[in-house]
Amino acid sequence: MHSVPMKKSHWNGVAGTMPSMLSRPPRNSRSILQIVAVAVGLLVLYYLNWLPIFPSFYHPSPSTTKPANATLGFGALVVVSGADSPRLDRLIQAANVSGLELHVPQQPKWSEQDVDNFRNSTQSDMGIGSILAWLAHNKAIQWFMDSGLETALIMEDDVDFDVRIRTKQAPITQAAVRDLVSRPQPNTSRPVSSSRSPSSFTQQTRRLPYFNPKKYPYGPTTSWDLLYLGTCGDYLNGLGDGLGVGHHHPINLTTIPHIATFDPTIPPRYDLHPFTASLLTALDIPAQHRLVHESRWPLCTFGYALTRASAHRLLTTLAPPREPAWEGTRAYDVAILKACRENLKPELTGDPAIDANIAEPRDPEGGLRCVSVQPELFHHMEGSSMIAGIEEAGGAEVFRPPVDVAAFEQVGWRKESANIGCGFWDGELLFRDEAKGTQAVKDAGGDETARERAMDEGDWRRLRDRRRDLEKGICAKKRVMEAEEESRKKGKGR
Repeated sequence: MHSVPMKKSHWNGVAGTMPSMLSRPPRNSRSILQIVAVAVGLLVLYYLNWLPIFPSFYHPSPSTTKPANATLGFGALVVVSGADSPRLDRLIQAANVSGLELHVPQQPKWSEQDVDNFRNSTQSDMGIGSILAWLAHNKAIQWFMDSGLETALIMEDDVDFDVRIRTKQAPITQAAVRDLVSRPQPNTSRPVSSSRSPSSFTQQTRRLPYFNPKKYPYGPTTSWDLLYLGTCGDYLNGLGDGLGVGHHHPINLTTIPHIATFDPTIPPRYDLHPFTASLLTALDIPAQHRLVHESRWPLCTFGYALTRASAHRLLTTLAPPREPAWEGTRAYDVAILKACRENLKPELTGDPAIDANIAEPRDPEGGLRCVSVQPELFHHMEGSSMIAGIEEAGGAEVFRPPVDVAAFEQVGWRKESANIGCGFWDGELLFRDEAKGTQAVKDAGGDETARERAMDEGDWRRLRDRRRDLEKGICAKKRVMEAEEESRKKGKGR
């Protein structure tokens, strides 16, 4: 073994060896430092596996976005609408202006026998309105399954949305969701205590195989089960536990896969629903950014997308047309919420020592891998509730949901639905009287094509004008345009 003599170096111009502070440490010291470094590295890896850390990713909005297709990148847009619903005509007009294609499966005239068959016992106190809504959602999902399509967005007939949903919002949301569900996630498959929820994306491999984003704009259908594009909000916990400033903090996002993406169509923070504004502020999400994240506590089912696999599970096990035995599940959207939260629970490992510490293990059949988008793209229009009307007619006492109560005043003076920037609630973007279309269908015995036949020259002209404004990318509402003009004048006067 040959040793190489150390060369003398010059330190401060004087020939000699380096000072002792720069000399090579003894071999024993080096060994100890190496052992400590390895131990620290292993400890860090251990805790990264144990505690999933998800930094905030601010997905840049493309400078130019190609509009989505007429079904927003899904196989179909399927509307849940009861027979003779007075709300359907406005939705159809909104779709015509925005360039969307809707499918409205015909709903049967549900009978008392249908309601009784749904109940699991004679002691059931589930409201008739909730039962009918549940059956209507099942019917729409069954239409999707019969169609043979790969995906579908199920929406209720009283939803509102921004006129730019196809041209601006959907392409931006597609990119964010696709990035989120196809991104390699930290390993969260280690068993954890019931007080800490692992990611529901643990069933994914570290890297998904290549997929065609044109065919699967929201990511491959093997990487997600349900996309919440229309909700009352996902406040990460129950409303009773508090939300927003004073209750949430940016650290709450470190254990949740998420992306925040810029979307110029989002209203200013002060014009968002009070709950949404407070939550996004508390989480330190920048203005006009949409938070796309793994669902935690999604409320309402205004608009949600399904794959064939998830639709089949909803119809057969998770939310079939039969009253569930689970305590507290008195509405369809609660059943969906529970399915999403089920997938957040830790799985049993088969090791008794570890499993003894898992208070609430995941059901062997699992739940749904759900993704929430907020502010949401679809929100229901302020107005009378058909479910509430049925409940009241049956003698039940009905209360407005807290989310609706909080936004009621704001909707009135904004003249827009909650979290919607340029929607159809105020009627300014409509092109015909709603009653005319509804009456035409009624006179034609339910034939939906009668709506179009009933349009006169003025209706067609207004529709062309609305579409032309949309091509320009503007919100062609009088008050909006006046406000923009006033802003320009003030800018020139400075």
